[in-house]
Amino acid sequence: MEEVHALLNLTELLVVPVRLATRKPYHRIYGATVIARPLLSLSILVHACLEFWRHPRKALSAMRTVITSERRTRIVLKNVAVIPKALWLANIVRRHRVEHIHAHWAGTSATMAWLAAKLANLPWSFTAHRWDIDEANALAAKLREASFGRAISKRGFGQMRKFASRDNLRVIPMGVAVPASVPKAADSRRLRILVPANLFVVKGHRYLLQALATLLPNDIVIRCEFAGSGPELDRLMALSQELGLENTVSFLGAITQSEVIDRYSRGGVDLVVLPSIVTEEGEQEGIPVALMEAMSFAIPVISTRTGAIPELVEGVGLLVPPKDAKALGDAILSLVDPTARRELGNLGRNRVSERFDVAVSVRLLLDAIERC
Repeated sequence: MEEVHALLNLTELLVVPVRLATRKPYHRIYGATVIARPLLSLSILVHACLEFWRHPRKALSAMRTVITSERRTRIVLKNVAVIPKALWLANIVRRHRVEHIHAHWAGTSATMAWLAAKLANLPWSFTAHRWDIDEANALAAKLREASFGRAISKRGFGQMRKFASRDNLRVIPMGVAVPASVPKAADSRRLRILVPANLFVVKGHRYLLQALATLLPNDIVIRCEFAGSGPELDRLMALSQELGLENTVSFLGAITQSEVIDRYSRGGVDLVVLPSIVTEEGEQEGIPVALMEAMSFAIPVISTRTGAIPELVEGVGLLVPPKDAKALGDAILSLVDPTARRELGNLGRNRVSERFDVAVSVRLLLDAIERC
């Protein structure tokens, strides 16, 4: 979202979500034209049929290319599901005189952008994050036909190199808005920890709970708040009770980004921990924006040597092995000293300012788009 807002300072945007959230209304992006429609509706089908009728040969050719670019049945079906909306989108981008289509995520979002761009004779590109590279939904074909593919980490770039030449790839990190000033760090030797991560196995919350249990006799953690929702909630709450952490740990549920930022700007967090792991299925992190946000406020961070996390944290935060509760506990203990927290927090803020400022990232992205 921050990238969208930063782009609005440089260019006009038409935002078209592939799907709509079913429980909450689509978030308004002030300053952009947002056309929010469900993946499939009577209106989408009618306009898709009209688009097909106007350009039958071009539509058939484009659809054939998209469908035959994948052999895995599950992925083919996912791509077929977005075809009606892609046909509808082709008409939308013509009417709004769009000059370039850019998709976030290399999966079906990129499939829809690809097909719409072929029908509307427009250049297009996409940003690949993490799981979508692993899924590799027609990734080689997309990279052949896109103006460029963007990886948000060096690790992602290396993975995508298997599907395309270096010339068609860019490494442009995601960024965050870096605040002009930050609150004075607390001098207390007792810690207020925040874990801003949805409750999924890959986030490794259980190992932090185990680490906190080893620290209970030291009474150094005033509170540890888990901000996020997900399928692990019941298991984590049960483990917290089993470990005797009821007075230390709280589960906030899903909170907005602005609420997290408000905690940081008020100086209400001393330490952010993200104890991510590599799951049995091989899932792992990209470069977590949650860590960037904390670091931009000079809040020290602890995370693990998994995925692309070291690209952000190495040398300016603490990294421990995944699934190692003792190492996590030792890392937390090492940051009881306010001076150590202050020094590490400043290093992290400098790293984000130099490499992950959203103002720099969007300029690089827009330059790549304009060269198309």
